[in-house]
Amino acid sequence: MELREWQQNAIDYFFSHDKKAIFSVPTGSGKTFVAIKILKKVLKYSDPKIRILIVVPKNVILKGWVQELRDQGFLFDKVGIYNGECKEYSKITLTTTASISKLNYKMFEFLIADEVHNMGTPRQLEILKHN
Repeated sequence: MELREWQQNAIDYFFSHDKKAIFSVPTGSGKTFVAIKILKKVLKYSDPKIRILIVVPKNVILKGWVQELRDQGFLFDKVGIYNGECKEYSKITLTTTASISKLNYKMFEFLIADEVHNMGTPRQLEILKHN
């Protein structure tokens, strides 16, 4: 798939701003696709030991991420799920906002928060403060 102009601009912005950005675009516009493109580049050019945490609000979105990662070539042995059902840490770990306080988020160096509209609350800000 080719990137839309806004998607390429978002990726460029992310890498030119110390790998930090917030993208606010409508549902169905390709945020997950952009995040996975960024994720691939981060994995390719970062420390090979980097661990990524992906946080979503609901299990249905988590399952969508698992499918998207699979479709984009990520192997299941590199993807873990940490929620009420599973407690798997991996190179890329997916969790929900309900489970985030139960996992050791300090073991991760990279965060993707998708559809987490309450990321600015005091409870969630603790995670954002972590380097």
